[in-house]
Amino acid sequence: RLRASLHAHALQQPAFAGAVRLCKRWAASQMLSGYDEFVEHLVAPAFLHPTPFEVPTSPQVGFCRFCWLLDSYDWQREPLIVDIDGKLTEEERLGLRSSFERRHEGTSQKGASTTDLWVVTRLDPHAMLLAAPPATVSAWLRRRARGALKAVGQRLLGVASAGSAQPDWRAVFHLDTSAFDLLLRLLPPPAEDQDLGAPAVTAADEDEDEDGSANGKSKKGKAAAAAAKRLAAQLVSQEAAERLVQGLRDQLSPVCLVLHDAQNQLVAIKWRPSAFFPQPQNVLMSGTPHTVIAQGPGEAPLCVPNVLCLTSDIASMAQGLALEANIVVSQV
Repeated sequence: RLRASLHAHALQQPAFAGAVRLCKRWAASQMLSGYDEFVEHLVAPAFLHPTPFEVPTSPQVGFCRFCWLLDSYDWQREPLIVDIDGKLTEEERLGLRSSFERRHEGTSQKGASTTDLWVVTRLDPHAMLLAAPPATVSAWLRRRARGALKAVGQRLLGVASAGSAQPDWRAVFHLDTSAFDLLLRLLPPPAEDQDLGAPAVTAADEDEDEDGSANGKSKKGKAAAAAAKRLAAQLVSQEAAERLVQGLRDQLSPVCLVLHDAQNQLVAIKWRPSAFFPQPQNVLMSGTPHTVIAQGPGEAPLCVPNVLCLTSDIASMAQGLALEANIVVSQV
Protein backbone atom coordinates (compact mmCIF):
# COMPACT_ATOMS: atom_id res chain seq x y z
CA ARG A 1 0.00 0.00 0.00
CA LEU A 2 2.89 2.36 0.70
CA ARG A 3 4.40 1.69 -2.69
CA ALA A 4 1.04 2.15 -4.40
CA SER A 5 0.55 5.50 -2.68
CA LEU A 6 4.04 6.70 -3.63
CA HIS A 7 3.49 5.55 -7.22
CA ALA A 8 0.24 7.49 -7.37
CA HIS A 9 2.02 10.64 -6.15
CA ALA A 10 4.75 10.12 -8.76
CA LEU A 11 2.06 10.13 -11.47
CA GLN A 12 0.43 13.26 -10.08
CA GLN A 13 3.63 15.25 -9.42
CA PRO A 14 5.96 15.29 -12.46
CA ALA A 15 9.02 16.31 -10.41
CA PHE A 16 8.54 13.68 -7.69
CA ALA A 17 10.17 10.72 -9.46
CA GLY A 18 13.15 12.80 -10.60
CA ALA A 19 13.64 14.18 -7.09
CA VAL A 20 13.58 10.67 -5.61
CA ARG A 21 16.20 9.46 -8.10
CA LEU A 22 18.41 12.46 -7.40
CA CYS A 23 18.13 12.02 -3.63
CA LYS A 24 18.86 8.29 -3.88
CA ARG A 25 21.97 9.04 -5.92
CA TRP A 26 23.10 11.55 -3.30
CA ALA A 27 22.44 9.08 -0.48
CA ALA A 28 24.49 6.44 -2.33
CA SER A 29 27.35 8.93 -2.76
CA GLN A 30 27.29 9.33 1.04
CA MET A 31 27.72 5.55 1.46
CA LEU A 32 24.04 4.97 2.28
CA SER A 33 22.91 2.64 -0.48
CA GLY A 34 20.09 0.31 0.53
CA TYR A 35 17.89 2.93 2.20
CA ASP A 36 15.76 3.69 -0.85
CA GLU A 37 12.42 3.58 0.97
CA PHE A 38 13.75 5.88 3.68
CA VAL A 39 14.75 8.40 1.01
CA GLU A 40 11.32 8.15 -0.60
CA HIS A 41 9.65 8.88 2.75
CA LEU A 42 11.81 11.98 3.23
CA VAL A 43 11.13 13.29 -0.27
CA ALA A 44 7.37 12.77 0.04
CA PRO A 45 6.75 15.59 2.61
CA ALA A 46 8.22 18.15 0.19
CA PHE A 47 5.36 17.34 -2.20
CA LEU A 48 2.59 16.30 0.22
CA HIS A 49 3.17 18.89 2.99
CA PRO A 50 5.22 21.67 1.32
CA THR A 51 4.28 24.43 3.81
CA PRO A 52 5.80 27.03 4.16
CA PHE A 53 7.02 26.55 0.58
CA GLU A 54 5.31 25.76 -2.70
CA VAL A 55 5.24 22.28 -4.22
CA PRO A 56 8.60 21.64 -5.96
CA THR A 57 8.42 22.02 -9.73
CA SER A 58 11.77 20.37 -10.54
CA PRO A 59 13.88 17.50 -9.19
CA GLN A 60 16.58 19.98 -8.13
CA VAL A 61 14.14 21.87 -5.90
CA GLY A 62 12.90 18.58 -4.47
CA PHE A 63 16.49 17.62 -3.65
CA CYS A 64 17.05 20.93 -1.86
CA ARG A 65 13.88 20.40 0.21
CA PHE A 66 15.11 16.91 1.08
CA CYS A 67 18.45 18.26 2.34
CA TRP A 68 16.73 21.14 4.16
CA LEU A 69 14.38 18.72 5.95
CA LEU A 70 17.25 16.46 7.01
CA ASP A 71 19.23 19.37 8.38
CA SER A 72 16.57 21.58 9.98
CA TYR A 73 14.00 19.14 11.37
CA ASP A 74 13.96 18.66 15.15
CA TRP A 75 14.55 14.91 15.08
CA GLN A 76 15.23 14.74 18.80
CA ARG A 77 11.84 16.09 19.88
CA GLU A 78 9.49 15.53 16.96
CA PRO A 79 8.59 12.47 14.87
CA LEU A 80 8.35 13.03 11.12
CA ILE A 81 4.75 12.05 10.38
CA VAL A 82 4.08 11.49 6.68
CA ASP A 83 0.42 11.42 5.64
CA ILE A 84 1.14 9.20 2.69
CA ASP A 85 -2.45 8.68 1.54
CA GLY A 86 -4.26 11.71 2.99
CA LYS A 87 -6.31 9.58 5.41
CA LEU A 88 -4.51 10.31 8.67
CA THR A 89 -6.87 11.42 11.44
CA GLU A 90 -5.99 13.57 14.46
CA GLU A 91 -6.48 10.58 16.75
CA GLU A 92 -4.02 8.55 14.71
CA ARG A 93 -1.59 11.46 14.69
CA LEU A 94 -1.69 11.57 18.51
CA GLY A 95 -1.07 7.82 18.59
CA LEU A 96 1.99 8.19 16.36
CA ARG A 97 3.38 10.89 18.61
CA SER A 98 2.74 8.78 21.73
CA SER A 99 4.67 5.90 20.17
CA PHE A 100 7.58 8.23 19.46
CA GLU A 101 7.58 9.62 23.02
CA ARG A 102 7.62 6.13 24.53
CA ARG A 103 10.57 5.17 22.35
CA HIS A 104 12.33 8.43 23.18
CA GLU A 105 11.89 7.86 26.92
CA GLY A 106 13.32 4.36 26.58
CA THR A 107 16.44 5.53 24.77
CA SER A 108 16.90 8.41 27.24
CA GLN A 109 16.86 5.99 30.19
CA LYS A 110 19.56 3.93 28.47
CA GLY A 111 21.74 7.03 28.21
CA ALA A 112 21.85 7.06 24.40
CA SER A 113 23.40 10.26 23.05
CA THR A 114 22.40 9.71 19.42
CA THR A 115 19.13 10.59 17.74
CA ASP A 116 17.07 8.28 15.56
CA LEU A 117 15.60 9.54 12.31
CA TRP A 118 12.04 8.59 13.27
CA VAL A 119 9.75 8.53 10.22
CA VAL A 120 6.22 7.12 10.62
CA THR A 121 3.07 6.76 8.55
CA ARG A 122 -0.44 5.58 9.26
CA LEU A 123 0.55 2.20 7.86
CA ASP A 124 3.74 1.96 9.93
CA PRO A 125 2.90 3.65 13.26
CA HIS A 126 5.95 2.38 15.17
CA ALA A 127 8.62 2.88 12.46
CA MET A 128 9.28 -0.87 12.43
CA LEU A 129 8.94 -1.53 8.70
CA LEU A 130 11.06 1.33 7.38
CA ALA A 131 14.80 0.64 7.30
CA ALA A 132 16.50 3.86 8.45
CA PRO A 133 20.22 4.64 8.76
CA PRO A 134 21.76 3.81 12.16
CA ALA A 135 21.31 6.39 14.88
CA THR A 136 25.09 6.83 15.08
CA VAL A 137 25.06 8.03 11.44
CA SER A 138 22.21 10.53 11.84
CA ALA A 139 24.26 13.54 13.03
CA TRP A 140 26.88 12.95 10.33
CA LEU A 141 24.19 12.58 7.65
CA ARG A 142 22.59 15.86 8.69
CA ARG A 143 25.93 17.63 8.39
CA ARG A 144 26.41 16.15 4.93
CA ALA A 145 22.94 17.38 3.92
CA ARG A 146 23.83 20.87 5.19
CA GLY A 147 27.02 20.78 3.13
CA ALA A 148 25.17 19.60 0.02
CA LEU A 149 22.60 22.39 0.39
CA LYS A 150 25.40 24.93 0.69
CA ALA A 151 27.11 23.51 -2.40
CA VAL A 152 23.87 23.78 -4.39
CA GLY A 153 23.52 27.41 -3.33
CA GLN A 154 27.09 28.17 -4.41
CA ARG A 155 26.50 26.46 -7.75
CA LEU A 156 23.33 28.47 -8.40
CA LEU A 157 25.08 31.73 -7.45
CA GLY A 158 28.09 30.88 -9.59
CA VAL A 159 30.46 30.78 -6.62
CA ALA A 160 33.32 28.30 -6.97
CA SER A 161 33.96 25.99 -4.02
CA ALA A 162 37.35 25.68 -2.34
CA GLY A 163 39.92 24.00 -4.58
CA SER A 164 37.82 24.47 -7.74
CA ALA A 165 38.27 27.17 -10.37
CA GLN A 166 34.62 27.03 -11.47
CA PRO A 167 31.30 26.13 -9.83
CA ASP A 168 30.88 22.37 -10.02
CA TRP A 169 27.95 20.09 -9.24
CA ARG A 170 30.38 17.40 -8.12
CA ALA A 171 30.81 19.25 -4.82
CA VAL A 172 27.20 18.28 -3.98
CA PHE A 173 28.08 14.58 -4.17
CA HIS A 174 31.57 14.85 -2.70
CA LEU A 175 32.48 12.53 0.15
CA ASP A 176 35.48 12.88 2.45
CA THR A 177 36.63 9.28 2.82
CA SER A 178 39.03 10.22 5.64
CA ALA A 179 36.06 9.83 8.01
CA PHE A 180 36.29 6.03 7.57
CA ASP A 181 38.85 3.48 8.71
CA LEU A 182 38.84 0.90 5.92
CA LEU A 183 37.73 1.14 2.29
CA LEU A 184 36.94 -1.75 -0.05
CA ARG A 185 36.73 -0.98 -3.76
CA LEU A 186 34.68 -3.72 -5.39
CA LEU A 187 34.94 -5.04 -8.92
CA PRO A 188 32.82 -2.95 -11.30
CA PRO A 189 29.90 -4.65 -13.07
CA PRO A 190 30.30 -5.44 -16.79
CA ALA A 191 30.16 -2.27 -18.88
CA GLU A 192 27.63 -1.76 -21.63
CA ASP A 193 30.29 -2.11 -24.35
CA GLN A 194 32.17 -5.01 -22.73
CA ASP A 195 32.60 -7.98 -25.05
CA LEU A 196 30.95 -11.10 -23.65
CA GLY A 197 31.58 -13.34 -26.60
CA ALA A 198 29.04 -12.10 -29.16
CA PRO A 199 29.76 -9.92 -32.22
CA ALA A 200 28.38 -6.42 -32.41
CA VAL A 201 25.64 -5.69 -34.93
CA THR A 202 26.77 -3.25 -37.61
CA ALA A 203 24.71 -1.18 -40.01
CA ALA A 204 25.58 -3.62 -42.80
CA ASP A 205 24.22 -6.49 -40.70
CA GLU A 206 20.96 -4.58 -40.20
CA ASP A 207 20.70 -3.99 -43.97
CA GLU A 208 21.27 -7.68 -44.59
CA ASP A 209 18.61 -8.50 -42.01
CA GLU A 210 16.12 -6.25 -43.79
CA ASP A 211 16.86 -8.12 -47.01
CA GLY A 212 16.04 -11.39 -45.28
CA SER A 213 19.59 -12.59 -44.79
CA ALA A 214 19.88 -15.45 -42.29
CA ASN A 215 23.39 -14.29 -41.42
CA GLY A 216 22.10 -10.87 -40.31
CA LYS A 217 19.39 -12.46 -38.17
CA SER A 218 21.98 -14.77 -36.61
CA LYS A 219 24.23 -11.87 -35.63
CA LYS A 220 21.34 -9.89 -34.20
CA GLY A 221 20.29 -12.93 -32.21
CA LYS A 222 23.81 -13.32 -30.82
CA ALA A 223 23.94 -9.63 -29.92
CA ALA A 224 20.63 -9.91 -28.08
CA ALA A 225 21.92 -12.97 -26.22
CA ALA A 226 25.08 -11.05 -25.27
CA ALA A 227 22.97 -8.14 -23.98
CA ALA A 228 20.92 -10.54 -21.86
CA LYS A 229 24.12 -12.16 -20.57
CA ARG A 230 25.57 -8.75 -19.71
CA LEU A 231 22.41 -7.78 -17.81
CA ALA A 232 22.51 -11.06 -15.90
CA ALA A 233 26.18 -10.47 -15.04
CA GLN A 234 25.36 -6.99 -13.75
CA LEU A 235 22.58 -8.37 -11.57
CA VAL A 236 24.87 -11.10 -10.21
CA SER A 237 27.53 -8.49 -9.44
CA GLN A 238 25.00 -6.32 -7.61
CA GLU A 239 23.64 -9.26 -5.61
CA ALA A 240 27.15 -10.39 -4.70
CA ALA A 241 27.99 -6.90 -3.39
CA GLU A 242 24.78 -6.79 -1.37
CA ARG A 243 25.50 -10.22 0.14
CA LEU A 244 29.01 -9.10 1.07
CA VAL A 245 27.71 -5.96 2.79
CA GLN A 246 25.03 -7.91 4.65
CA GLY A 247 27.55 -10.56 5.70
CA LEU A 248 29.92 -7.91 7.06
CA ARG A 249 27.07 -6.30 8.98
CA ASP A 250 25.90 -9.61 10.42
CA GLN A 251 29.36 -10.60 11.66
CA LEU A 252 30.94 -7.27 12.58
CA SER A 253 28.09 -5.00 13.69
CA PRO A 254 29.25 -5.04 17.37
CA VAL A 255 32.59 -3.42 16.45
CA CYS A 256 31.97 -1.38 13.30
CA LEU A 257 29.54 0.29 10.93
CA VAL A 258 29.41 -1.02 7.37
CA LEU A 259 28.35 1.52 4.74
CA HIS A 260 27.95 0.97 1.02
CA ASP A 261 27.90 2.99 -2.21
CA ALA A 262 26.31 0.72 -4.82
CA GLN A 263 26.85 3.24 -7.62
CA ASN A 264 30.63 3.47 -7.21
CA GLN A 265 31.09 -0.08 -5.86
CA LEU A 266 32.62 1.13 -2.60
CA VAL A 267 32.29 -0.32 0.92
CA ALA A 268 33.42 1.69 3.96
CA ILE A 269 34.16 0.41 7.46
CA LYS A 270 33.99 2.69 10.50
CA TRP A 271 35.13 1.24 13.82
CA ARG A 272 32.95 1.89 16.86
CA PRO A 273 35.24 3.61 19.42
CA SER A 274 33.26 2.25 22.38
CA ALA A 275 33.82 -1.32 21.18
CA PHE A 276 37.58 -1.00 21.66
CA PHE A 277 37.52 -0.22 25.37
CA PRO A 278 39.12 -3.03 27.40
CA GLN A 279 36.36 -5.11 28.93
CA PRO A 280 35.93 -8.49 30.64
CA GLN A 281 35.30 -11.49 28.43
CA ASN A 282 31.67 -12.44 27.79
CA VAL A 283 29.74 -14.77 25.51
CA LEU A 284 28.90 -11.97 23.04
CA MET A 285 32.57 -11.76 22.04
CA SER A 286 32.65 -15.21 20.45
CA GLY A 287 32.16 -13.94 16.89
CA THR A 288 34.91 -11.30 17.00
CA PRO A 289 38.67 -11.94 17.36
CA HIS A 290 40.03 -10.35 20.55
CA THR A 291 43.39 -9.79 22.16
CA VAL A 292 43.54 -10.86 25.83
CA ILE A 293 45.29 -8.45 28.20
CA ALA A 294 46.51 -10.06 31.41
CA GLN A 295 45.79 -8.25 34.67
CA GLY A 296 47.16 -8.50 38.17
CA PRO A 297 46.81 -11.54 40.42
CA GLY A 298 43.21 -12.43 41.14
CA GLU A 299 41.87 -10.09 38.45
CA ALA A 300 40.03 -11.26 35.36
CA PRO A 301 41.82 -10.59 32.05
CA LEU A 302 40.48 -7.88 29.75
CA CYS A 303 39.76 -8.22 26.05
CA VAL A 304 40.20 -5.76 23.16
CA PRO A 305 39.11 -6.45 19.55
CA ASN A 306 42.09 -7.35 17.39
CA VAL A 307 42.12 -4.84 14.51
CA LEU A 308 44.65 -6.79 12.45
CA CYS A 309 42.59 -9.97 12.62
CA LEU A 310 39.40 -8.05 11.87
CA THR A 311 41.00 -6.41 8.83
CA SER A 312 42.26 -9.80 7.63
CA ASP A 313 38.78 -11.32 8.07
CA ILE A 314 37.20 -8.49 6.08
CA ALA A 315 39.74 -8.90 3.26
CA SER A 316 39.07 -12.66 3.22
CA MET A 317 35.31 -12.16 2.99
CA ALA A 318 35.81 -9.72 0.09
CA GLN A 319 38.24 -11.96 -1.77
CA GLY A 320 37.19 -12.28 -5.40
CA LEU A 321 34.86 -9.27 -5.15
CA ALA A 322 37.25 -6.46 -4.16
CA LEU A 323 39.89 -4.81 -6.30
CA GLU A 324 41.66 -3.40 -3.27
CA ALA A 325 41.32 -2.91 0.48
CA ASN A 326 42.87 0.27 1.88
CA ILE A 327 43.36 1.28 5.49
CA VAL A 328 42.59 4.98 5.84
CA VAL A 329 45.32 6.87 7.70
CA SER A 330 44.07 9.97 9.52
CA GLN A 331 45.91 13.20 8.82
CA VAL A 332 46.41 14.91 12.17
